[in-house]
Amino acid sequence: MLFRLLSPSSGIELSVEGQEHPLYPPIQQVLLALLLVRVGRAITVGQIVDQIWGEDAPMKARENLKAHVSRLRSWLRGIVGDRVQIVHKGGTYTARVPPECIDLHVVRRRQREAKAVLEAGDVTLALRLLREAEELWQGEALAGLPGAWAMRMAESLDGERRDLRRDRIELELRLGHHAEVLAELQQSMADHPIDETVAKQLMIALYRSSRQADALRVYREINRHLREHLAMRPGSALDELHQRILHGDAELAVTPVYHRGGGDSQPDTLPADVPYFTGRAREIEVVDGLRAERGNGLSVVLQGMAGVGKTALAVHLAYRFAGFYPDARLYLDLRGHDRVSAPLDASGVLLAALRMLGIPATRVPLALAERAAMWHAEMAYRRAIMVLDDASGFEQVKPLLVGARNVLTLVTTRSRFEVEDGVVVVPVDVLPDAEAAELVRRVVDRSAGAGADVVERVVRFSGGLPLAITLRAGSLGGPVERSHGLPGFDSGHQQINAAFDLSYRGLTVEAQSFFRRLGLNPCRDITVPTAAVLSGFPIARAAWFVDVLVKHHLLKEMRDGRFRFHDLVRLYAYDRTLREDSGGDRRRAMERLLNHYVRSTEKAAFLSEGGQPPDGEVLAPGFGFTDATSAKRWLEEEWGNVLLLADYAASHEWKAYCVRLTHEMCEFLDAEGRWAEAVAACEQALQACRELGDARGVAVMLLELGRFRYRVSRRAEAIQLIEEARRTYIGLGDRRGEARTLDRIGLVNMLEGKHRMALAYTEEASALFRTVGDAGGEAGALAHCGLVNASLGRYTQALELLEQALVAYRAIRDRRGEGETLNNLADIQSHRGYHRDAVALYEQSLQIFKEIPGRQNLALLDKNLGEVYQYKGDHQRALEYFTAAIATFQNSGDRYHETEVLICLGRTYLEMGAPDESMIFFEKARDIAEVIDRGHEKAWALVGIADVNYARGRYRPALDLCQAALDIARDGGDDLYQEAQVHKRMGDISHCLQEPSAARISWRQALGIFESLDLPDAEEIRIKLDALE
Repeated sequence: MLFRLLSPSSGIELSVEGQEHPLYPPIQQVLLALLLVRVGRAITVGQIVDQIWGEDAPMKARENLKAHVSRLRSWLRGIVGDRVQIVHKGGTYTARVPPECIDLHVVRRRQREAKAVLEAGDVTLALRLLREAEELWQGEALAGLPGAWAMRMAESLDGERRDLRRDRIELELRLGHHAEVLAELQQSMADHPIDETVAKQLMIALYRSSRQADALRVYREINRHLREHLAMRPGSALDELHQRILHGDAELAVTPVYHRGGGDSQPDTLPADVPYFTGRAREIEVVDGLRAERGNGLSVVLQGMAGVGKTALAVHLAYRFAGFYPDARLYLDLRGHDRVSAPLDASGVLLAALRMLGIPATRVPLALAERAAMWHAEMAYRRAIMVLDDASGFEQVKPLLVGARNVLTLVTTRSRFEVEDGVVVVPVDVLPDAEAAELVRRVVDRSAGAGADVVERVVRFSGGLPLAITLRAGSLGGPVERSHGLPGFDSGHQQINAAFDLSYRGLTVEAQSFFRRLGLNPCRDITVPTAAVLSGFPIARAAWFVDVLVKHHLLKEMRDGRFRFHDLVRLYAYDRTLREDSGGDRRRAMERLLNHYVRSTEKAAFLSEGGQPPDGEVLAPGFGFTDATSAKRWLEEEWGNVLLLADYAASHEWKAYCVRLTHEMCEFLDAEGRWAEAVAACEQALQACRELGDARGVAVMLLELGRFRYRVSRRAEAIQLIEEARRTYIGLGDRRGEARTLDRIGLVNMLEGKHRMALAYTEEASALFRTVGDAGGEAGALAHCGLVNASLGRYTQALELLEQALVAYRAIRDRRGEGETLNNLADIQSHRGYHRDAVALYEQSLQIFKEIPGRQNLALLDKNLGEVYQYKGDHQRALEYFTAAIATFQNSGDRYHETEVLICLGRTYLEMGAPDESMIFFEKARDIAEVIDRGHEKAWALVGIADVNYARGRYRPALDLCQAALDIARDGGDDLYQEAQVHKRMGDISHCLQEPSAARISWRQALGIFESLDLPDAEEIRIKLDALE
């Protein structure tokens, strides 16, 4: 059943099961429209008479109205029976119709829902809801209805429709759909030439479509119309937009949904452009022509021999066209010919590319097809450049060539391979003599000069290969000698080999040694401290030699303080160290590097957690950090290199280093939500331990792998791993390790809602830690015991245990443990109703997590503070906290906590009297809880949906939902608080259904639990029971 006030046909229609029932008498149509527009609200007879007839009301208007109401009732009864009622009471009439049966109210409901989910950060869902609203608005509102009221209401509703369209287009623009709305906006501008909102949206759409001149023309047109017709000029907002477009504002060009706030720049991993880039006029002209012909969406493969300058050309093209692609500029080394690491496969390429966009690894699916689908969806409306460097074959890059109209993909490869239709191969050959000569002149130090004969000699020597030219030009004056050649290189590369030899021989003996040592580095980047460790030189000396290599074009600075070899230069350096350095020298260099990273990682992890060096200990400058802030920054910059080193160590003779490096990174990876990377690293370290025969290491890594498998929702595997770790520790007689596994098993059971089992494990762990004298382990187990007791409603014991844990953490200066315990104490005080105490504890915890790594902890604090302000009735502030929290959880892929925050959002909107908005959040929470198999959260989501139905007066569906939630709560664990809340709601619903016996039984069950938990909710239940009696 649906009443159509917004029908394309004239008058009001009632649609029932696909059949339309028009209402013919005009007076009755106006009467019904009045009642439906204000459905559920009483309208006085006098108001109705005035709205229908105005000054032309007949002498017996009231009697006439009564007759029209009677006929209207008969018409409705004949179609829908008693489902629609017009109630007369106290000189008023009220239409009792479910609002979802009136198209106008469904439209308004969708708008409210869209506003709510938009505030929570879900732009896509908000747009879908607004599109649904517009689809319902099929024609002119109240078309054909007579009278002044109908005319005024139609005009008002027409304004609502325009506002709806503007809101929807605003979201279209936020999501990058500017091309799709251009025609619509141009028509709206023609229809409303002085509408500044439409002008603003049209100017933005044109500007983001690379039509700056057209956007400026729109401003001039509306400026002229306003002056001619209203003697006004555009407002300040449109003026400011005009100035931004006039000056080519790069930030305005960014698609808003992809805009990174907080001062972060757009995804940009491009290396610096070559400062002396020269020539390539033909290749650039080809790509220019392809863009002109096909638009911004283009896939180009730059194919040519090693050293011919493919990467330099691709990066230069990326910078040349960067203004057309403001949303992302990405560079990814596919490692097609890497000495150290194997080439990325297509699945790995997709993962790396998605991660560069900021997609958390935990959200990236495992299957190749699903990863490709996610990539296509992410790039559908992004205007982005992607450089895929050093591809080994077309299959490696095929899933990324999406054919999106606004993505420029540049692939470089040495291989010759077939491509699919739509992908263009551009051959890259050696430079022509003229361009080669110009490159020589640009590379050579101007102060040294370069005569024509010198330029000609370098060109001839280099064979037009840019890499050979830059190396040779940087070593002018040296003799040309025969190269011994690189492994796998044929005679076609003799110019590069000779150039390498010449540059190398132009170095001092010390610089040559330094260069060779850097060839051993398995990390992607080189820093001065890394170079110092590998070479054995002091920091200052290493910095000087890095500068020498940069000046000789053997090393390139990628970004501040980070340098990289061209892959051929790296290969040459490695070949030189194999030829000239002994195996012992190379081994000692690598051991220095591994030891350096182990010590650095240990120190950084310790300091970043708030630890302090022992009295008198001063960190060497080579560590690159001296306090918690700089240690945290070091971990954020180096964690990828640490995992690369661990991977290298695992595949060589240093497996023990792999284990140590991985173990030291676990806490950081956990705190930062990098769980997928941690899983891969721990799996490798576990295998290394098995190969070493290190049983204790096996137990450690089983425990860590279990932790991260649980994080990525592979819970059954996680529990098996932890149990295996426990058995291993028992076999070793390692009581401390056994205690750690007991504590972890307890924690898992707690998260699964099995609190009594969890308590047994955590208490056993606490006692065992105390026996072996492990103060940190005991503090953690005490904290977990406290949490389990809180879940069981034993708040006094929980507070005592958490206070003991807090004292212990402070004694050992464990800042993370202290912060987490303060947060848990605050949770309990909030639960008990002591909200002022809770806020004070949350703020103490917040201060700690601002100083140490822990985005997840900060987000949890936002959620918890939001719940406090929700309880206080400060709903707007609560929504601000929840919105901040859910953004972090979505970015890290933490779907468990995302579900919790969605439930909090639903409750907040329900308390604000917005059941439609709250239902959106509860349903999303239920759906995610089902996907991740979290019964506890699903039960709370069902309770929320039941609350919405209760608020709408739908008591039977609400009762059924509560019963479903109760079944889950009883089956999934022993959360007594959740069970009591469900019983309380079931009592409330039964009372509304006038079933006092059922209400009494439910309330008594709730009362028994609340009394056992010593919660203030018990008093509310007693009052309900007394009133019932």
